[in-house]
Amino acid sequence: MAAAKSSIVVGGGFVGVSCALHLQRIGRRVTLLDRFDVGAAAAASYGNAGTMACYANVPTNNPGLLRKLPAMLADADGPLSIAWDAHLVKMAPWALLFAEHCRRPAVDATSRALGALLARAEAGYDGVWRQAGVD
Repeated sequence: MAAAKSSIVVGGGFVGVSCALHLQRIGRRVTLLDRFDVGAAAAASYGNAGTMACYANVPTNNPGLLRKLPAMLADADGPLSIAWDAHLVKMAPWALLFAEHCRRPAVDATSRALGALLARAEAGYDGVWRQAGVD
């Protein structure tokens, strides 16, 4: 009998654990790597930054953000603190597209699209929870 193939999954957050469990289901031996213990306060997915829930359909970009942007960029300790260097010129196309998506129609369209994607997200966890023995 041939030995099971091995896989390494980097990241012990929800996506990493889901991938590891799927690989186990198909017969792989899996090593799961994370900087911290899986489930630890500082581990991947802590704070659920990559949330997949039906309430998470509010986009980051919004009309109010553009009005706040100059003050946020001027604050060296603010959430959008950036280094003022030559790289900013290369970021201009992205920044313009982000600003375009701060308009109300774009925000509404993004919210609808995210809502459609996330509508079944919580039920999608069920198989993973069952396999992991989480009640």
